[in-house]
Amino acid sequence: MIETSYNLSQLKPIGCYYCCCKFPSLRQCTSHHQHCFETAGLPTTQKTFQLSPSFPHMDTGSIWWAKGFDSVLGNVLFNIIVDAMQTLELTDWWLCNSTPDLEPQALSYLPKLLPVGPLLRSYDDNQGVTKSSLGQFLEEDLSCINWLDQQPHASVIYLAFGSLAHFDKKQFTELALGLELTNRPFLWVVRQDSNCNPHEFKGNQGKIVEWAPQQKVLSHPAIACFVSHCGWNSTIEGLSNGVPFLCWPCFGDQFFNKTYICDELKVGLGFDLDENGLISREEIKVKVDKVLSDENIRSNAHGCNIIFVTPEFIHNKMVSSMGNQGGGDNGGSPIKLVSIPDGLGPDADRKNIRELFDSILNNMPAMLERLN
Repeated sequence: MIETSYNLSQLKPIGCYYCCCKFPSLRQCTSHHQHCFETAGLPTTQKTFQLSPSFPHMDTGSIWWAKGFDSVLGNVLFNIIVDAMQTLELTDWWLCNSTPDLEPQALSYLPKLLPVGPLLRSYDDNQGVTKSSLGQFLEEDLSCINWLDQQPHASVIYLAFGSLAHFDKKQFTELALGLELTNRPFLWVVRQDSNCNPHEFKGNQGKIVEWAPQQKVLSHPAIACFVSHCGWNSTIEGLSNGVPFLCWPCFGDQFFNKTYICDELKVGLGFDLDENGLISREEIKVKVDKVLSDENIRSNAHGCNIIFVTPEFIHNKMVSSMGNQGGGDNGGSPIKLVSIPDGLGPDADRKNIRELFDSILNNMPAMLERLN
């Protein structure tokens, strides 16, 4: 996944941004674990494996190119990934939206990876946000912030599943009825392209919007937990605001992100499927109650103590995005922001992407050594 609007030819010497560090390393699982996978990349058995002893265990059933696809399409997707990884070998660096505090194993396993995250959304309170700004898919409904202002502290369940996920009507209904069972206020993002009508379920306790200013929502004191598809951007945003997760992955790297959230960082829980392959309303209520009553999860979420090291110009945007949570003393946030010089002078053109990245790559390794 390339997260930039610049011409790709400008990025050729240094690679591209990836959703998370684990993603490119999955290519190596078939060669290292031939007893688990065919040469076509499809799992031959249901079991766990490790890319290296330092990595968390992964389940062959969660290999994304084999999950939810037939074997023919799964093989096509696997070959696309292999080709992409081989192309990446031609680059000097792979820039990724991550940090050593989140994924030390992957960063040490793949030395070409250079973490430049977190790439968090920044807001300008003096300007409106439209769907055309900063690559937005939909216009954000800011009324949800005023609604959150009226809710008790740490009371609201926030649900958002990204820009692609869809539920069938049965699962959608179970989710809606599960929210009713919790008897808690909820903020639910349901896109306009959904085939289901959520408004008949919201009752008096819920608010439903088509798109939300997620960074603002997750930093709001009324939020109690985050029911998420575990996309990497959402994972970074939830961690940066110390919010416990309830993980509902749909495809791609989301299953591996769930593993990190639940098993490594221990800041969330996953849902279990029933005999019909659904997440039932009762399961939703049970897991909501459990994640909100589990002091270890809440403590871990608030105490991740993640240090994000970024160049100064990115640092300033992140501090603006996080409001009072940014800065050196953290303001009680689980995320600590540390800036380093990018090596350019004060009058340099930081829109010149080649000059900027060349300078960062030349200066960042030495600066990181000094921080250590």
